[in-house]
Amino acid sequence: MRWWLFLCSFSISWMAYAGNVDPRLQAVQDYLLSGDDYPELFDDKPYRMKVQQVEYGDLDADGLDEVILLMKPHYRQSPTIVIFRVDRQLKVTRVIEGLAPGPLVALSGEHLDSHTLGAGVDVQISGTDSKQEKNPSLVMAMLKNMGAVVEYKNFYHMDSRSGRGVYIDMTHLSQPPVKDNCDNFEFSPLKAIRVMSRKDGSGNYLLAHTGSEIYAYKIHRFLDNGLMDKTLEVLPAH
Repeated sequence: MRWWLFLCSFSISWMAYAGNVDPRLQAVQDYLLSGDDYPELFDDKPYRMKVQQVEYGDLDADGLDEVILLMKPHYRQSPTIVIFRVDRQLKVTRVIEGLAPGPLVALSGEHLDSHTLGAGVDVQISGTDSKQEKNPSLVMAMLKNMGAVVEYKNFYHMDSRSGRGVYIDMTHLSQPPVKDNCDNFEFSPLKAIRVMSRKDGSGNYLLAHTGSEIYAYKIHRFLDNGLMDKTLEVLPAH
């Protein structure tokens, strides 16, 4: 399993690309600056994106690389990894489903909270037993009325940000939130991301290094509704 050990951690800022920009990254930047879609937009006040690293890789084996951004979010209900699909004509589509690998961590005080804006709500759907089943149809119905949905095993966070919508699947957590709300935690910060292939020929994986673990996502396909058909392995980083 040594192929997982990609831990030459590095960080690349958004502005570092000024001068000699990959056309795919330039297309993503232009797409975001157009103002039609932005992952963190409340009350028409977007924040400058904090991009820590850019990766390229064909995650779904369709012959085209995705542009994958490792983010430092402003809001603690925002993804740390955002994926953009770029076609041969450089048309950009943001994948509505973002990723937030890693366990939940204590509040750092470094992030804003959509709840304090009066724009966020936590909703329990199926009782307090932390066993609700994933429901993509329910998620899509929520996204028609709310700008973001974060799905946990025991509740949903929703907020009214603008744009095409943001969904984060946190049902992978081995320890879901103790309470049925997101008052006392935030997502793990990431050290680095990388797209790599396994020697067994199973294709490309998106790897994320957080804490002492590697989160390895296999994207089987991007769904028409903006979500992903994916599987996840969590492995030690040593």
